[in-house]
Amino acid sequence: MDSQLKKLKMPVFFTMGNHETVGITAESGIDNSNPMWGKNMYEKRYNESYYTFDYSGWKFFILDGIRIREKEKDYTSGVDPEQIGWLKSELSSTDKNTPIVLSIHTPLINPNAISDSNADVLSENAGSVLDLFSQHDLRIVLQGHNHTYMNLFINGIYYISGGSSAYGTSPENHGFVLVKIRKGVERITFIPVQKN
Repeated sequence: MDSQLKKLKMPVFFTMGNHETVGITAESGIDNSNPMWGKNMYEKRYNESYYTFDYSGWKFFILDGIRIREKEKDYTSGVDPEQIGWLKSELSSTDKNTPIVLSIHTPLINPNAISDSNADVLSENAGSVLDLFSQHDLRIVLQGHNHTYMNLFINGIYYISGGSSAYGTSPENHGFVLVKIRKGVERITFIPVQKN
C-alpha cells in the first residue's frame, strides 16, 4: 500500500480504523508488551490517531473512533473523553466561518439503521461529538467501517459512508467515494469497483 501511495501527486492523510490496531483481540496472540500493540504501529508509521490540518481554506478534523477494551480483548466505537477535550480546544481556536470536514472510521450515523429498524442510528456519544460542531460550519462527515455506501444530507451537512472494496462486499456497496470541492461547491460521487 505504501509503495502505491507514493505514486500519488496529491497529499495523503489517513484516518485510523479498527484494522490498524495491533494485538487487541485474544486471537492475535500479541499482548500489550509488544511495542507495536494497540495504536502504536499506526502512529509510528503514519500519524497521530487524531489530528487536524488545513487545506485550501478548509479545516479537516481526523478523529479516532476506536476505543480499545484491553480487559475484554476487543474494541468498541466512540470518541474518548481526552479526545473530546482536545476537540473543544481545537474548535475554540477555529474561525466559525471556516468550512469543516470531519473524518472518522467508525460511523457517527449508522448506515445500517436505514434498512434495519433494530440498528442504533447514532454510535456511542455521536450526538455529543456532533454538538461540539453546532456553532461551526461543518459541511461533510466522512465515515466507514460498515462497508455500506450512504450519502445523507441533513441540515446542510453531508454524512457519507464510503462503501468498501473488501472481498465479500455486496455489489451495490463495492466501491469508494470521491469528493471534489471547487469554489465552495461540494460534488460527491460513488465510484463502483468492478470485480474480476
